[in-house]
Amino acid sequence: MPETAVGSVMPMVTVPSVDKVRDFYVEKLGFEQQMGVLGKDGQLDFTNVSRGGAALMFARDPEGNGASAGVQPVQFYVNVADVDAVHQAVAKAGVKVVEPLTDQWWGDRTFVVHDPNGYRVWFSSHVKDAVPPPGTKIV
Repeated sequence: MPETAVGSVMPMVTVPSVDKVRDFYVEKLGFEQQMGVLGKDGQLDFTNVSRGGAALMFARDPEGNGASAGVQPVQFYVNVADVDAVHQAVAKAGVKVVEPLTDQWWGDRTFVVHDPNGYRVWFSSHVKDAVPPPGTKIV
């Protein structure tokens, strides 16, 4: 397992099926599995996945609650070198894009998918300087 960068953050997200979400992130979104631990039932108890400098840990809820169906309140924003290439690969893998490629006012080009638990996963590349809409106050 690669050494973790000092100051990095890896969210730990509880899900009903670590195996299912691991397969989605690795096979559909191009993440790499760093490590996983099997439970006594042969299913993953947790796994770490990463793409570039982005890392996520998915863990099974020991009480079986996990994430409920529908859109979740947490979103993941993953910076990539070439968002257009990632968009093409994700679409080719059959993942539904819920927000199309868009140049955002803050200078990123983005698109959004939902993972199997309803978490929104943004992919972005910085493509230009920010141009805030009129009246926007940046602090």
